[in-house]
Amino acid sequence: MDKQTEKDIDYQLIRSVQNGDMVAFNQIVDRYKNRLMNVIGRMLTSTEEAEDIVQETFVRVYKHRQSFNFQHCFSTWIYTIALNLARNELRRRKKFKFF
Repeated sequence: MDKQTEKDIDYQLIRSVQNGDMVAFNQIVDRYKNRLMNVIGRMLTSTEEAEDIVQETFVRVYKHRQSFNFQHCFSTWIYTIALNLARNELRRRKKFKFF
C-alpha cells in the first residue's frame, strides 16, 4: 500500500475545498496555521498582526480556491500568499513612518 505524501493530502483537501467541502477547508487551516504563524511571526513584530496576515491568507486561499494550479505545490502557493501579504504590510508601515 502506498503511503500518502503531504503533497497528495494537500491536493486531496484543496480538490475537496474546490467542491465546496468546508470540513476539508478547516483541515487545511489546521495543517497550515501554526507553520504560517511561525514564518509570518518572525517577519512582523506583533503577534496580532501576524494572526491577521495568517487569517487573511486563509480568506484568500478560499476566495481563490478555483484558481489553484495542480501543477504546483499547494504549500508553495499558500506560503507565497502569506509572504506577499506580510511584505505588503511591511511596505505599508515604511510609508507611514515618514508622516
